Amino acid sequence: MSRNLVSNCKVLILNGESRNGLAVVRSLSRNGYSCDIVTNNNAIIQKLSFLFKSKYIEKIHFLTRIDTEDIFLHELIDLLKVYKYDFIIPTGTKHSNFLSKYKEDIAIFSRPLIENYNKIWQVHNKINCMLWAESIGVPVPKTFVIKKLNDLITAAKQIYFPVVIKNPDSFASEGLWTYSCGGKKLVEEYKKRIPRIVNGFEEEFPIIQEKIDGKLFDSTSFAVNGQIFGLLTQERILTAWLDGGGGLVNITNDIKDLKAYTRKIIKELAWTGPIEIDWIRDSNSGRYYLIEINPKFWGTTQLTISSGLNYPDYLMKFATNKQINEVSEYKTGLMYRWIMDELFTILTMSQNRQRLFAELKEFIRRFSYRPVETDLWISDIKPSFKKIISLSIAYFLKGGMLKTAKILKQ
Repeated sequence: MSRNLVSNCKVLILNGESRNGLAVVRSLSRNGYSCDIVTNNNAIIQKLSFLFKSKYIEKIHFLTRIDTEDIFLHELIDLLKVYKYDFIIPTGTKHSNFLSKYKEDIAIFSRPLIENYNKIWQVHNKINCMLWAESIGVPVPKTFVIKKLNDLITAAKQIYFPVVIKNPDSFASEGLWTYSCGGKKLVEEYKKRIPRIVNGFEEEFPIIQEKIDGKLFDSTSFAVNGQIFGLLTQERILTAWLDGGGGLVNITNDIKDLKAYTRKIIKELAWTGPIEIDWIRDSNSGRYYLIEINPKFWGTTQLTISSGLNYPDYLMKFATNKQINEVSEYKTGLMYRWIMDELFTILTMSQNRQRLFAELKEFIRRFSYRPVETDLWISDIKPSFKKIISLSIAYFLKGGMLKTAKILKQ
């Protein structure tokens, strides 16, 4: 698509400096769309953003953190009144949930490219998601919904295996913890961590799921009203917590079972837009289980694009009533590395010298893997410099050097 065809089309990207956002910006700008972004108004972030702005970003808007929804909404609407964007695209969980929730209010000023809130919440909320997925025949870990103390006691009596406890409204492994067994010890541990449950209020407390050991996989897709135009699977080689979390090193593959489950989910939802689904393969049975559904652009969006499935471009073609051609083939075996995030995770998450050396050895070994792409774009290198500075600051503020030195002395 040439720039002349879309040069008048202005797109605003929420959370535009994230891994998710930068992938969308680069994709759309290289296809001729004018892309501005919204990011946090923190003073340090502002300085770094101006110094290390991607060449694909036209303008940066600094707004209040999205945690204060009412203020963020007010500032965003004021922004849209002045700059009159044709479309607004969210990246990341918080911004996608927000834009969907206030879609009708924002649509007066710009067209939000996001699914309706009832669908978003159906799959984002882990209670809704697990119960619904199981009802349509998608395998999920054994799940216990906790709404009151008696639910916890009843569940604990049935549990004789390791479990994972997670908040229904969470993402990126936020608030996740594990426990080795059930019974009275699980009840006491749960009450200790979630003391408000003893008051007996009817609310959504953290769910309890059977802990499945195995490798993590993702499926990513783009669809319109349930019709799929692109579908990819990938394996997480290195994750943000080393033993879980979002992917920092992923490799594309072609897993038929995951594609079949993904098609079922998208068809039942009549989904429109991008979507990413997390899976785990049981190391004993080889069976795949659904972990969560992310109804938005995800952290490894660039890998999907690099493999040949340009979902941001598909989204704009849908928005502008242009034809989308279904793509059934993509590059498999492609590794994508977020280099600085990879190194930062190894240095901060390794708990002992043996693990640190093993992970550093793999970090170096991966440089010989082919085919591989990384987030170090020579043609757009400034965001990489910003990442180096940001993670270096975080490393020092978290006492990273002292922790690493302590591990090396073990």
